[in-house]
Amino acid sequence: MKKIAILFIVSILIFTSIIPVQTQAHPQDIFKSKKLTDLIEKQKVKLFNTNLPNNFLFNPENIELKDDAFHGADLFNYAEWWYFDAIFENNLSAQITFYIFSAMTQKFIVVGVTVYKDGFEVFANEKYYIFNDLDMSREIPYIQIDGKQLMKGYIDDLSGNWIYDVTIDLIDSSIDLHFIGRSKGWKGDLAIGGWAAVLPKADVAGKINLNGLEYNVKGIGYHDHNWGMNLFDLLHFGWHWGRIHSDNLTIVWFVIQNTRFDSENLCVISRENDYINIDPKDIDFQAKDFSLDIFWWIPNSFTLKVNTNDIYLTLIMDAASIDSDYKINGHYCRYHLNCVGNIVIDNQLVDLSGIHLAEFMRFR
Repeated sequence: MKKIAILFIVSILIFTSIIPVQTQAHPQDIFKSKKLTDLIEKQKVKLFNTNLPNNFLFNPENIELKDDAFHGADLFNYAEWWYFDAIFENNLSAQITFYIFSAMTQKFIVVGVTVYKDGFEVFANEKYYIFNDLDMSREIPYIQIDGKQLMKGYIDDLSGNWIYDVTIDLIDSSIDLHFIGRSKGWKGDLAIGGWAAVLPKADVAGKINLNGLEYNVKGIGYHDHNWGMNLFDLLHFGWHWGRIHSDNLTIVWFVIQNTRFDSENLCVISRENDYINIDPKDIDFQAKDFSLDIFWWIPNSFTLKVNTNDIYLTLIMDAASIDSDYKINGHYCRYHLNCVGNIVIDNQLVDLSGIHLAEFMRFR
């Protein structure tokens, strides 16, 4: 991902504003367009006022399959990505990302796979493609590169389940996974673009081949999709994200840090047929036990509490392992968290203890 960030940031050094791309338009016409003027004004607001509105409230809503298709943007600089992860029964876990970004006039896609054993990285690889090699759909979740399907999402006619097939071939390794959705997905608008938790919880099964060693795997997975992010969003301090699974529900939490001390807390609880959005005022998130990771301080533990009239959640999350990676645009940490806690919902006590995944992205 380091090459992604380098190209993504270098483009802002060349272009001081984001310019819409217009098909078959003369460059002078671009600068004269009202669309450009309106866009620059919007970006000025974003540049000098990165805080969310005082009355901001994340409002998730139902999704359609098209919401997970390619969105794109009429910008020289933007980013969009599909994210998958899974924790398997044999102490393996995996993260898969399809990352599209635009740097100046060229678009790229990066396919990244990281596999962990007991929370520690045992394999990581990325493949870079130019946009011309890519076949995507704006109607369904679908990615094909050089004539080979890498990702496809669809709804099973008989069961109604959302299903995703993910197949990636890398040097001496491959991954072939089948995701079946088990909880209701949702979408919503953030200050840093659109976000959809398409599969808050999914059954996952398939095969992972690492340097000739093949593993049959099954476990619990997750899939989300982000779009509409551009370089001005890097003015935010960063974010924390995590997901917690139990037998019957999934908790997805997300903390957007506008500055080091100003943040917005989000939490959505998904079940098989519905989801519950938690009001930010009822969420208490704390990052604790900071340690110096070469240049920057990173947290080693977290607490998450929710207290409403009918939902009570308390979680203590300590890092079992941290995969730290420095990028030109910031610092990315992937956590395997040892979680202890429970939630009271529908007058039932649900244990949430176990190993769960989280991340911390810091831009500045």
